[in-house]
Amino acid sequence: MDSVNIIIECPSKNKRYNIEVTNDVTPFQLEQEFKEQFFNNDEKLKFYYLNQPLINNKPLLQQNVVKGSLIIIRVSYPLTLMVPIMNKCYQIDFEETWTTEDLSKKIQELLQIRSEEVQFQFGQQILKPQITLIQQGVVPKGTITANIQQRGGQQC
Repeated sequence: MDSVNIIIECPSKNKRYNIEVTNDVTPFQLEQEFKEQFFNNDEKLKFYYLNQPLINNKPLLQQNVVKGSLIIIRVSYPLTLMVPIMNKCYQIDFEETWTTEDLSKKIQELLQIRSEEVQFQFGQQILKPQITLIQQGVVPKGTITANIQQRGGQQC
């Protein structure tokens, strides 16, 4: 089986790996190997090539990954998203680069509401836009509360 050298980079951990893989290796296999050696089991790894997510069970070669390609690893973590007004809790995965804007998109997707109507809170802290959730102290397996504003400005 032919093999190729590729570069795998994880910006959040400031790590870069030069590895040799066979043409039939899949992102799923890479994830298992990387989790075993470098990451925690509760961390989910997503692999991106040319800013597009790689398909987990499809060999890299079939996804046009060639010798010298740069693959980016993004780490995601489990999180509980609580929506008191609707008496609902959602288990989601958030990536290390996520901000409240990404949470707003996720809420919009889950509940079909306008994102500017939501304020996010972790513990007693109101989360700020444009700063990653991790930088604001949000921890894996934590709970974020989504406070939804009614039209007219009243909080639900």
